[in-house]
Amino acid sequence: MHTHSGKGGFLGRLAAWLCRTPAVVHTFHGISFHDYMSRRRRWAYRNLERSTRHFTHAFLAVAPRLAREVVEERLARPGSVQVVPSAVDLDSVPTEFDPMARQALDVPPGAALVGTVGRIAFQKAPLDFVRMAAALRTSYPHTVFVMVGDGPLADEVRKLAAELGVEVRLTGHRLDADRLVAALDVFVITSLYEGLGRSLTEALAAARPVAATAVSGVPDLVRHGATGLLAAPADPASMARAVGWLLDHPDEAAEMGRRGRARVRDAFSPDAMCKAIDACYCRLLGLPEPQPVESR
Repeated sequence: MHTHSGKGGFLGRLAAWLCRTPAVVHTFHGISFHDYMSRRRRWAYRNLERSTRHFTHAFLAVAPRLAREVVEERLARPGSVQVVPSAVDLDSVPTEFDPMARQALDVPPGAALVGTVGRIAFQKAPLDFVRMAAALRTSYPHTVFVMVGDGPLADEVRKLAAELGVEVRLTGHRLDADRLVAALDVFVITSLYEGLGRSLTEALAAARPVAATAVSGVPDLVRHGATGLLAAPADPASMARAVGWLLDHPDEAAEMGRRGRARVRDAFSPDAMCKAIDACYCRLLGLPEPQPVESR
């Protein structure tokens, strides 16, 4: 059995133990408890996850920093966590500006477009995105701010934006989110906690300049000054400075985007992920590792 996430990981591994499943693998995409929880809830989540490590035979994590955090929290044994990033199909990710996408967002000619993609929920700190936009409004009056996604804090986002006098466009859920990302001048992640962030990986794959909060596995992917800029979490002013720098230095920002795509290409290929998981399964089951088939 191979489980993912906090709740699924606990219930799945418990079921596997009850059924005496001979091989159980768990992938950490993040840590299910965090400092923004109540102490009691955090204690419960931590100990539930710790209890399942005893009947888990292999641990995977999507980022090196996350792998270290997992061991520090005693959710896995030292030396037992293998880093296997979640793959991105680069062939399906658009990398060129799509004029139609900007037109769909009603972006005026010559305006900069700053945006984010994800669930509008506490983890993603969407109100910090609004505060960042408000901080940039005076210096960058022709910038359009957009949030692609939906969630329980959407109404609070609209309310705060109105109070601060800044326009933030909410698109709701979009099936063409990847096309909209490729139209951005700067992609922003304001998360308070994050395993790695699928939308972040896809934004880098699209060669977008990125400004992201330095939480958990994010700095493994966003190398400050190389593949993007990092800002402190829960600090909209810090994020505004990072975004402002990218807007002021378009050539350097574009180069960061190109490096980001190369980073994703090297570390997040579907072949690399499948080979690592296949090897893990074969090791647990005592099978020889699959050999590549030569093309004829």
